[in-house]
Amino acid sequence: MSERPREATQVHSRLLKCALEVDDSRAYWAHTDGSARVEVRRAFDEYWFGARSLSWIEVLVANMRARFDAFPSVLETLHGWPSMGPDTRWAICHWHLQLPVK
Repeated sequence: MSERPREATQVHSRLLKCALEVDDSRAYWAHTDGSARVEVRRAFDEYWFGARSLSWIEVLVANMRARFDAFPSVLETLHGWPSMGPDTRWAICHWHLQLPVK
């Protein structure tokens, strides 16, 4: 990423398709540390996001990649933080939702 992360100030389509998604974000962190690209089919087959359709998991994974994969050190930290409380998860999801999406 060439520019510093900053708060997004315009509505973008990712936000309209996928809101905060705290539980789904946590599921994403639990399964990846950023060292390898998450495969949609694997997430679907292993029920990372519960009993969701493949098409919805495609949307979720695309959003999670945009929100978190751009920050590998953050994703690695989140992966190693299994006992995070609900309020902390909510705050982290909120911050990452506010970052600009390219």
